Amino acid sequence: MYSRIVRTLIVGPVLLGAAHGARSQEADNAAGTVRVLEEVVVSATRRERDVQDVSLSVTALSGDMVRDFGFENGVQVSDMVPNFAVQQQWGPGSPPYMSIRGVSYADFEFVNEMSVGTYIDEVFQAHMGTVGNQLFDLERVEVLRGPQGTLFGRNTTGGLVHYLSRKPTEETEGYLEAQVGSFDQRIVEGALGGALSDRLRARVAFKHNEDDGIRSNWGVDGSRFGKTDAQSVRAIIQYDATPDLRFEANVHASDADSTFAGYAFFGNLDLETGATCSAADVLNSRCGNEVGFVDPSPSAEHVYSRHDEFANEADGLGGYLKVDWSTAWGDFTSITAYEEVDMFLQQDFTGTHVAAQFWDTLYLSEVEQLSQEFRLEGSTDRLDWLLGAYYYTDERWAFTEVFLNDFSLQNADKTVETESFALFGHGEYALSEEWTLAAGVRVTDETRELTEFKTNNFFGSFDFSQPQIDVSSTEVTGRAALEWRPREATMYYLQYSRGFKSGGFNTSSSITDPALIGPVDPEVVDAFELGTKATLLGGRLRLNGSIFYMDFEGLQANAGERDPDSGTPVIRFLNLGQADIYGAELELMAVAGNWEFSLGGGLLDSEISTADTITVNGVSIDGNELSTAPASNFNGAIRYRLPAGQVGELVFQADGRYQSSMFFGPDNSAYEEQDAYGVFNLRVGWTSTGGDLTAQLFVENAGDEDYATTMFQAAGFPVSYHALGAPRRVGFRLGLEF
Repeated sequence: MYSRIVRTLIVGPVLLGAAHGARSQEADNAAGTVRVLEEVVVSATRRERDVQDVSLSVTALSGDMVRDFGFENGVQVSDMVPNFAVQQQWGPGSPPYMSIRGVSYADFEFVNEMSVGTYIDEVFQAHMGTVGNQLFDLERVEVLRGPQGTLFGRNTTGGLVHYLSRKPTEETEGYLEAQVGSFDQRIVEGALGGALSDRLRARVAFKHNEDDGIRSNWGVDGSRFGKTDAQSVRAIIQYDATPDLRFEANVHASDADSTFAGYAFFGNLDLETGATCSAADVLNSRCGNEVGFVDPSPSAEHVYSRHDEFANEADGLGGYLKVDWSTAWGDFTSITAYEEVDMFLQQDFTGTHVAAQFWDTLYLSEVEQLSQEFRLEGSTDRLDWLLGAYYYTDERWAFTEVFLNDFSLQNADKTVETESFALFGHGEYALSEEWTLAAGVRVTDETRELTEFKTNNFFGSFDFSQPQIDVSSTEVTGRAALEWRPREATMYYLQYSRGFKSGGFNTSSSITDPALIGPVDPEVVDAFELGTKATLLGGRLRLNGSIFYMDFEGLQANAGERDPDSGTPVIRFLNLGQADIYGAELELMAVAGNWEFSLGGGLLDSEISTADTITVNGVSIDGNELSTAPASNFNGAIRYRLPAGQVGELVFQADGRYQSSMFFGPDNSAYEEQDAYGVFNLRVGWTSTGGDLTAQLFVENAGDEDYATTMFQAAGFPVSYHALGAPRRVGFRLGLEF
């Protein structure tokens, strides 16, 4: 399989380029017969460059594309990126856990690090709930695949997602949009910006998103779960103190008073014998709970709960001050940033209103973070260089509590503090007109400390706060790439990259033995990649692809089990061992007349290697595949533009994604396996002749596909819980640009 991919990557661009090299883009444009793809600019190397000129696996979506696809939150971006999967433990609207190229980590304790980093306007975001924030007034979104251990603030082993806001402009401009849809959805967003003086510019943007809940609660008449009620606002101000010195300030806030989306009910017990059913019977709804309750047709449109609603709330506040100063020795940048996020989440773990025992969970989480970054960059005839320093600190507090029949069974109160220093450098040296060497290195010294940890559980009260437990790492990471450009608009690259993620702690409320707390060691990923980027057919076709191998050491993961004494489901955090990941990715974009096409695909083959003594749910995981790592995944969009004369332009669009089956746990339990599925959307858009009025009619999840964003089953527990994705939604959006 991979040999065929290598031939495609190397031979395809050469043959296509040779066949059509005689026909230049300039000649086609002069004849007025050809539309070409727009240039996509990214900042993946901390310089704004054409994505086709960067030897990294990057998918970039412009702000206009985000609006055309109807993306309302950060999670949806994964729909159009190869080898990018998302697990949402509590369903739509809840904090997501991202997986890129099979590298992921789901932290149910809210104190450990993610394997995929999230950045907003160059600022790292510690709380995983941030990526679920609303998308509005964006310049673009960049997704970098593979370990990031050189240029971005925090090291990550899987990759990163970077959301970049639109900046103020000299001319006054803005937009206002309103959307209505199924489940009484009401969305209003807008922005206004421009020059306030010769030196001062500003832009203010906002969004309000509200609906009455995507699911009916059949346990309580008239109650609905999965409500959205979110507000966000952002202001950016730029001031040119001199022609060479610019200050930029960003202040933003968000408030989400949404509700828990609920779980679909899948009973685990045979109604006649009371024994645990087979996975096939559970997933086909042939089984019940301990009192015989069965939902014969679980669906994304309904849940069963004895509660009216459960909270899923998050508040955020932050900002940064950025200084750009052009000097004789280089361009200097300073970014000072502060962020804080508070979250309150409740979970109905029982999944039904009829049971002998009712299990509920409460989660509180607060994160405060401060970061400072300095960069200095410059160029010579052959060398582009960048040097930098980075400081980061945060404090993460979390409280979890498990209730049995409304009685507090166990809880945990914990605080983790992080401090990180890093020095980094990166350079790109032109060896010749065709060959370029790119290399970078980062030295990071990082300490994470469990400063407070108290539990009350089935066995009593425990205070593990003293002595404090810490995990320290001094790691050297980086990247080296050799780039070859045999012809214009075609590049091949061979690269090695290394990233690491700090160690952490097991802070489950079931802990009674301090030896189980950890710390858990850091994880490290070494990645090797061969790729190509080509713009062909006079600018009408863009073809990017890569094959890669990743050596994953110290794999961090959660092991879900049922405590044999208390009977409660518990989470163990540990290093599982090593994993090998092989994969390939291909992205294609093309225009032909009034047609536009995009297609992305990814392949993954992962295998865990560990000692037989390391088990999850009592099962050896040696030889298993990684969690949230489907073997194949595809995404695509097809768009037809129909000029409508003097009334404007109509656009017909179909887009969607498909993925093969995958597991939600390293034990590869058949009870936690999501079958292959696909989701597609239909859209019809209109733009007025002047471009100032827009409208779109859409159907999302047009096939009303039911699929899980997570699954969990504990041995002996009477029910499996499945968080299902959002059901079909129909809506209409109207916009005004000025």
